[in-house]
Amino acid sequence: MSKTEPKKQRLISRSTLAGLWECSISKLKRMEKAGGLPHIKIGKTVRYNIEEIERIEQEGAVSR
Repeated sequence: MSKTEPKKQRLISRSTLAGLWECSISKLKRMEKAGGLPHIKIGKTVRYNIEEIERIEQEGAVSR
């Protein structure tokens, strides 16, 4: 039986995503609260899975 390694998530920070989407951090927080932006909390830090962000961009769910 071979072991498979768990898939590593590529994560980006709020400030990085805000820069990519040219929006404010407060807008990202509102999107998180509304349930439209999946995020991962690590202590007080919030990160986003880059694959989820790319999926959201492809769906056109982001208005800049």
